[in-house]
Amino acid sequence: MRSWSRAVTAVLAVGVVAVSGVWVASAGESSAADEQQSLVEDFAYPGAARILAEDNVKLVSGDGHIVYAPCAQQPVNGIGVIEVRSTDFSVGKNDGLVCFKVLGDTGSLVLLIPDVFEIRGDGFGSTPGHKGTAEVKAQSGESRTVVLNPNGSQQVGIGRPNGVPETLLKLEVKP
Repeated sequence: MRSWSRAVTAVLAVGVVAVSGVWVASAGESSAADEQQSLVEDFAYPGAARILAEDNVKLVSGDGHIVYAPCAQQPVNGIGVIEVRSTDFSVGKNDGLVCFKVLGDTGSLVLLIPDVFEIRGDGFGSTPGHKGTAEVKAQSGESRTVVLNPNGSQQVGIGRPNGVPETLLKLEVKP
């Protein structure tokens, strides 16, 4: 009887070890759903595909401090939105007018808006708007950086005397 119980005990022990090994091996496998998302920020603009489809504005990346905004927003404490005007009337919802709200003291937004001719700062009245720059690129490939007027308009592209069509590549604000 003892040999029989030893045999059963041995078989059970082998079975437990075998099942444990299978369980441990399968626990080591991970599926794509189990993997953790990357914690590295890629600065891709959220909702960029929808904005491109609806408003023909290509937003590439940014730090979240300059955001695409409705142009009808009223100024709050003298600060409104940065207005970008293009001769391409398929851009934006208002015949070539596209607007951006600044949400911090600094900000950066990489984008593509063709045929830009004017960029207006976000300050109204005596309240100073955000200081900033815009990077534009001519069809010839020549890029340049222009200083924005915080409370007025800056002419770019064909808005300048003897100007050529330019694409807006980047907006930045700094104190």
